[in-house]
Parts: sequence; C-alpha cells; structure tokens
Amino acid sequence: GPCEVEQVSLNVVDCKMSAWGPWGLCSKTCMGGQTRRERSIEMHAENGGAPCEEVTSETMPCNDFPCSADPESKDCALSRWSDWSKCSSDCGQGLQTRSRYVAIPAVEGGMSCNDPLEETRPCEDLPECDHADCEWGEWSRFGVCSQSCGGGFRARNRTVTQEPTRGGNTCEALDSISEIEACNTKPCYEECIDGLWAVWEEWGECSRTCGAGVEWRHRTMAIQASACGEPVEGESTEVRRCNEAKCREDTDCKIGEWSVWDSCSKSCDGVHSRSRTIEVPGSGSGKLCGNGTAGVALQEVTSCNGAKDFEKEDNKSKLEACGFEGHEPVDCTLDEWQEWTTCTATCDGGQMTRDRKIKSLPKNGGTPCEDQLREVAPCNPKPCMAPADCAWGIWEEWRECTRCDGERTRTRGVARHASGTGRACEAGDSQVVEKCDE
Repeated sequence: GPCEVEQVSLNVVDCKMSAWGPWGLCSKTCMGGQTRRERSIEMHAENGGAPCEEVTSETMPCNDFPCSADPESKDCALSRWSDWSKCSSDCGQGLQTRSRYVAIPAVEGGMSCNDPLEETRPCEDLPECDHADCEWGEWSRFGVCSQSCGGGFRARNRTVTQEPTRGGNTCEALDSISEIEACNTKPCYEECIDGLWAVWEEWGECSRTCGAGVEWRHRTMAIQASACGEPVEGESTEVRRCNEAKCREDTDCKIGEWSVWDSCSKSCDGVHSRSRTIEVPGSGSGKLCGNGTAGVALQEVTSCNGAKDFEKEDNKSKLEACGFEGHEPVDCTLDEWQEWTTCTATCDGGQMTRDRKIKSLPKNGGTPCEDQLREVAPCNPKPCMAPADCAWGIWEEWRECTRCDGERTRTRGVARHASGTGRACEAGDSQVVEKCDE
C-alpha cells in the first residue's frame, strides 16, 4: 500500500533584535566627526519566521562646528553648511536651499555671528515641463426658434474646454462666442392648415400608493394649425382616479358574549369562571379592544358553594356538612398580574393580553373571589407608514404652439408618490400653459 507521511508541526520563531546601545565618543572634537551605536541579534529566525533586520549599527554626525585657534575664545562660531536640499520643482524652474546654525554662541563680550544662516540657488539641468494649450470647444447645437412662423431667430455658442496650464498658450480671441441665425421665415398665413392631436401618451404613475390618488396622461399636437386653420379641440390632459383602496382598514374591535359559568371547582368553598374572546380585532383608525392602556376583561372568576351562598339558600345541612361554623374566615387572594404578551402588531395598532391566577381560595365565609383573571389592551397605535408628501419631477421642454398666435404647454411627472397621510400631487399642477408670441 502507499506510504503514509507523518505530518510534523514546526514551531515558527521570529528574529529578535536587542535594544540600541549608547552612542560612542565623537571621532573629532570639532569640524565634524562621527559617532556610532550598535545592536545585536538575540534570537535568529527559525522555520519561516520573520527575518532579522540588516542594520546592526548606525552612525551620525557630531561636533559640527569649526575648531577655534584659541580654545578659550569667547566669539560666536557657526556650524558647517548642510547639504543642498532637493529641488522645489521637477521641471522648468526650481530652487535649492541649505542652512547652518549657531554652534557656539558668543559669551562675555565676544564677537557675535553676523553671517547668513540660509542660502538659496537655482536648480540646474531641469527638463522643460509638460504644458497644455488653451482649446475652444465646438459650437453647440442651435436652440429652439423664437417663432414657429413669420420669421424668428435661434442661437448657439461655444466655450473653453481646456484651460492653459504650465505656461501653455492662452486662448486666442474669437470674433464671437455666440451666433444667431434666422429661422421659420415662412409666412404664418401661407395656407389654412387645421390642427391635429397626436395619440395619447401612456398613463403616468398614480399620485398616491393607496387611499385614492389620481393619474393623468398628456397628448401633443401632430400638426400645428396655421393662422387661418382650425385649432385643435379638447384638452391636452386627461385625469382619472386610481389606487382607491384604503391605506389601512378601519375596523372596530368586537368582543364576543360571555360564556356560561363553568361548574364549581369544589362542593365547599369553590370557584367557577367564564370567558369570552375577541371576534374582530381593531385596526387602522377603528376602535381597539380596551381604552388606552386600560384592559378589558376576557376571563372572570367568582366564588361558589361558600357559606354566604348556602346562607342565602337557607341550606343548613350544607353549612353543617362543609363545617363553616366555628372556624375563622379566610378571604380569597389573587396573584400579581403577569407581564403583557408581545403586541400582535408592531404598528397600526395591535392587542396584548395578560393573566393572573388565584393564590388562595376563600374559606369559612371569607371574602369571595370576584375579579378578572385575563384582560386585553391596545398597543403600538402609531401608523406603519410615515406620511410623506408627493414630489414633482423637473419640467419638460415647451411643446409647439397650437397655432402662430395660440398657446403652448409643458408638463412634468411625479418624482415621489405621497404615502400615508401625506399631501398628494394635484393633477392641475402637472401642466402649465402660456400664450405664444404673436
């Protein structure tokens, strides 16, 4: 059979470096020397662990100030110049700087340092920078003619599409960045042409998602009437109702009749109960079961076969048989109410119930049990749908005039439906009409 290979798990060990040691003595007492510090490898990497860093020693400059002929000099002394900085630009023109500092300040009347601490020079051998020349865009399309007949005008323009950069050529001045030309020069009274409607557009979306909204459709002219022709007849917009179903049903709560009392639980000092159920739960704006947070009883309990019951019946044999006489009366007690159950709805109104039990039964003519063991109450009445007003979309372009001296229209659609109790869009606001220029 094939050989089985034993899997061996290797312990991965990362390299560990020691901390840096202290800096050593400077190699010179003045005019710039070097100092050095070192660190070592405490643990080498094993089995694929992170390798050691290559740097185990570092050097840095020290005592960077001139050697004085007189060690006891009280004059100021400057450090050596730093290296020239990187050029401020990678093309065209740029600058480099270098600096120095006061290494030994003047003391007790010594000469102060008056030489500059920073120098600047232009960069050498930089390549020329790439640049972009200004560019004019193409002419736009001509706009709509100002007249449908009898001579009008329309305009077009152009703009700069590329600004000059990095010394590029500026835009040349043009004779004009806007042009106007004549249009629709034919006479308005050339011949009598009757207007004709185009087919209706599709119905738009309803202004409400529920609770009765409206939807509308528009139509445009296929043929414009001339000055002597008959204009189109009829409306350019039709409106009809839509989504008339209620946003939520408004139903009143209906609780059924009480059942008959069940049999007494004991022949002496017992209890019996009756109950009823919710036949129709309340919803929407309808009346819920209960009033506010107050509950309505769904189960009631009362005592039976007690001393007072037999006394009313003048049933001495039962009183004697149960042994009521000569004993201390004990009252009925009920447990605390349990927690309310989870509401049947998270919004738009629901119902919740709670129960309690008999803790101890009455004895020997004590106060009887006469209270409710289950009750129902309303909960979460807030509406599920937050109200939002209808919002309109942007206006479309103006449509052609019904005739030379007639009217023109433009329309818009619904961008957002009204929801809940929000304000719906009015159909009349979907269209505007204005007189055409004569």
